[in-house]
Amino acid sequence: MTVPELHTTIRESYTPKPETFDLEWVFDISAWLESHIATIKTHVYPHAFKFFRGKDGKAKMVYKNWAQDKLWQPTTGEPLIILPTLPNGIPKLIRPYLTGKESTSLSDLRSKLKGSSHRMSEEQLQWWESFIRREEATRAEWEGLTGKETIALEEERWTLQHLTKYNAKTVKDKPADPATGRQERELERLLAKENSFPPVSKVK
Repeated sequence: MTVPELHTTIRESYTPKPETFDLEWVFDISAWLESHIATIKTHVYPHAFKFFRGKDGKAKMVYKNWAQDKLWQPTTGEPLIILPTLPNGIPKLIRPYLTGKESTSLSDLRSKLKGSSHRMSEEQLQWWESFIRREEATRAEWEGLTGKETIALEEERWTLQHLTKYNAKTVKDKPADPATGRQERELERLLAKENSFPPVSKVK
């Protein structure tokens, strides 16, 4: 009935328990990369992709049709260059609520909440009331932002420059998670089952 209850249900439905959290903001990465990213085709068919930084500093990609394949494609020539040029600056923040056909006004949400009140506990109703008040404050804050304040917010929340550099040796030396090993074995079993074809025979 509430978002915290949804988090709890998700965590209790899987082993090992996944981490769940709410996204408070997102950046328009697509628009930021649009003029820089390469156009590729037939990428809907392979099942495994690996992206890495080449020696020339460019973002590159190789792929495998199936996860259990030994060789990454293309086996001859250079890997596919995904970002021929690099974007500058910071992408734009996207407002943290739906717009267009899927939008829900807060007044409509309050009305729907009243219509569903008989299905909820008092604690659940209080959570929704609190959620609507927080959402009202968030929307009012966004509406009141100036251009300069929006830029400052983007600079504050853009975390790419704070990420630690990938170190293959550190990852390799890290103790393996037993749950990961179980998952990989199960995936291998399912893939083997999917790719095994019993011979056709005539029923006696």
